[in-house]
Amino acid sequence: MMGGKRPVSPLFRFTAWMLLPVFLVSMLVLTGSSSPPALSAQRTFAWTQLNTNGFGRPANIGCLGMSVNEDQLYLGTWTTFIGASVMRYDGAQFTTIASGGFENLANYAAGTVVHDGTVYAGTFNIVTGCEVWRYDGGTSWTRVDGGTSPGNGGFGDARNTGTYSAASHGGSLYIGTQNATTGGEVWRYDGGTSWTRVDGGTSPGNGGFGDATNRACHIQTYGGHLYASTQNLTTGCEVWRYDGGTSWTRVDGGTSPGNGGFGDANTEVCGLIEYDMSLYAYTTNFTTGCEVWRYDGGTSWTRVDGGTSPGNGGFGDASNTELYSATVYNGRLIGGTGNIQGCEIWSYDGAAWERIADNGIDGTQNHTAESLAACQGNLFVGTGNNSTGTEIWTTKTAPAWYLAEGATAGGFETWVLVQNPNPEAVEVDFTLN
Repeated sequence: MMGGKRPVSPLFRFTAWMLLPVFLVSMLVLTGSSSPPALSAQRTFAWTQLNTNGFGRPANIGCLGMSVNEDQLYLGTWTTFIGASVMRYDGAQFTTIASGGFENLANYAAGTVVHDGTVYAGTFNIVTGCEVWRYDGGTSWTRVDGGTSPGNGGFGDARNTGTYSAASHGGSLYIGTQNATTGGEVWRYDGGTSWTRVDGGTSPGNGGFGDATNRACHIQTYGGHLYASTQNLTTGCEVWRYDGGTSWTRVDGGTSPGNGGFGDANTEVCGLIEYDMSLYAYTTNFTTGCEVWRYDGGTSWTRVDGGTSPGNGGFGDASNTELYSATVYNGRLIGGTGNIQGCEIWSYDGAAWERIADNGIDGTQNHTAESLAACQGNLFVGTGNNSTGTEIWTTKTAPAWYLAEGATAGGFETWVLVQNPNPEAVEVDFTLN
């Protein structure tokens, strides 16, 4: 494991084992709480890299589809020439539980999802179509998409080249596909190797909710409904609500076909996420920077990233062209960007955003924060790095510590001993409340 830290800029600095005289008025609190305050990244977060770059293979250039099962982190890799892998992290080390693209090197990328206590992996394969595999423990997997290996993927249509997203909803597993030819599709898993297409089209083809330029589908469950968002490079991204059977209602405010993107050059909703009892959509915008929108019901949305439409996205920097990933951690919405100058991580408390990492976290060529997850009390980030391989980073906000008030009468002093069992010196912020 490699370690990496960002320096902090504390109010008071000290090295481990030093004593500091502190006069207490009411209560002494070490910086940090269950909801991180609006402070700079350097004062709130210290980042540590958990893996060797690319897990020792630079061809593992990306990390997709982080998921959590029984307090263990699962993730898939995006590769060149070596086939996708799936890794498990138990809090101490990574274990490879699938490699070589499930014995098909054309499965160049994979992501994971948890449904009914079981881990599933979905692949990207531009040769014979995407595949879906169920994890059976150890390094054992069973293919469940209905095809026979190698090949025969894509739910019977090789133009379904990727399992773009997945969600567990209403007791079933749903998959949204990438199909750049006839439009993305949505499939429901019925058990065994049986699937039912539910997006309203008839196979093969006829996807994209009636518009083939909706070439990929992200899906998310919220408020008892399944929602799907699209990638559309022609008329802008769209958002649809599933009403059961094969019926869907468009809810992004546009009228089909076209008229998407929330009225702007948003070509893709990179994902949907529930936060603080609301549904949020986060976008790609190669013109003016990524945007974040909150769903208010019906076809009404409110932009919450701090910009004003049209344009003015990217959290003030148009180089943040996409909010690539998101998760909820310690009561905050966390988003990771794609930025050619190095990805950034942003935190939202429902009112304001703060940047908690920039410059690719460690100044390397981490151009995208491709995956985010909260697990084991920590925040995890998986990066895209075409040069030296994907990196997995973690951070943990400091807990709040409350000390006894002590004496406040004249002639008394209160001393605080802070111990550091680690071999490296650390810095701590003290805040008097």
